Amino acid sequence: TFQTPQKLKQFAQIMLAIKKSHPDFKIKMRGLSTSQSFMEAYRQDKSIIQDMIDAGLWSIGFGVDGTSKEIWKSIKKSFNSLPECIEAIRLTRQEFGITPEVFIIVGHGADTPETLHDDVNFALDMQEQFGAPPRPYVAKMGPGSPDWKNPTNQEYAEHLVANPEYF
Repeated sequence: TFQTPQKLKQFAQIMLAIKKSHPDFKIKMRGLSTSQSFMEAYRQDKSIIQDMIDAGLWSIGFGVDGTSKEIWKSIKKSFNSLPECIEAIRLTRQEFGITPEVFIIVGHGADTPETLHDDVNFALDMQEQFGAPPRPYVAKMGPGSPDWKNPTNQEYAEHLVANPEYF
């Protein structure tokens, strides 16, 4: 995760030391980040990202989680911005030469056919422009989530509890 750049740098240094002392040791890591956290690490000290790549990072999955400000607000991710998502994806591919992935959750309660259409188009555009594979996930109601606690969903929650294989 890129949320704590200093811890990420420490981790990269440990991995690099292991690789140096054990030349046959190979590791292939995937990272996970919000575009905001990635861009903060990039602006703070982009050598952190390069250190991670040197240590074995080959891909970063960005939690884009939609393309609509309204959806982001409804899922408490209003820190997201489309230009920043695009820039993080672009930098990952063009500056660092590793694979960006677009993690996008669809099917939130506030989604509409238009927001879903925009999400699909965004994911396809990022794949075409930057070779960023889309990683779509369907939003689901699970224990502890706000939807789970919503009284209007009580029937669904009971159905899921009675049929855990649906999880």
